[in-house]
Amino acid sequence: MDETRFETDIYKTADGKFVIGHNDNYKRLSGEEIFLEKETLERLRQVVFFDKDGTKNRVDLRPATLENYLSIVKKYEKHAVLELKSNFTDEEIARIIEIIREYDYLDNLTFISFNYDNLLRVRKILPNQSAQYLFWKITDAEIERLVRDKIDVDVWVVELTKEQIEACHRAGLKVNCWTVDDPKKAEELEKQAEKERKAKAAGRTTSSRSHSTSGRKKQSAIEKSINKTISQTANTIGRELGKQLVRGLLGTLKK
Repeated sequence: MDETRFETDIYKTADGKFVIGHNDNYKRLSGEEIFLEKETLERLRQVVFFDKDGTKNRVDLRPATLENYLSIVKKYEKHAVLELKSNFTDEEIARIIEIIREYDYLDNLTFISFNYDNLLRVRKILPNQSAQYLFWKITDAEIERLVRDKIDVDVWVVELTKEQIEACHRAGLKVNCWTVDDPKKAEELEKQAEKERKAKAAGRTTSSRSHSTSGRKKQSAIEKSINKTISQTANTIGRELGKQLVRGLLGTLKK
């Protein structure tokens, strides 16, 4: 599986379908003030988006569905990052998960959302699913809540510091950030991530060596114990044999 991640956002439509859109309306993409949650999927599919040159002559530039998105990431073997934009109900989250299951893609998908309740609804159905909370600033209270609910971090990059990343990692949380437009900042974060990966790998190696040394010491102690027991047993047996031999000799002499 390619490590490249394809992120998209979904809203619910008026008739309970799931459609792709970054904003809650398509005005920026089409020039029409059309709100995703207020229209049916059939109506939304009549919308034609602007081409790069500003024209609307291409009939294929239209709204996509959750199913369209999943078919693309699966075809190109990309990790899916699905932002839950609407305030979804338990039943709607269950249907979203079922659709993803139909594509057999839950293992290659991360849920993200600014709406914490959406992630809690995911967590109720999928206790171990990859999920990250989108928020603005890391605090001790946020870390405590995320650890409790087994939800990872996706924080605004402007507020992200090295110390915060380390605090999250100590708590067992993965850290993602949005939106990194500065190449220098992106390189800085990647270097820190690589440094932590190497440190973690080195820790595993040290731990492995420690376990190996401990194992050898334990084995040596066991061997000494066994040898001591054997020696004691041999001495006991030897004494008994000696006594029996002496008794035999005495008996012979009496005869």
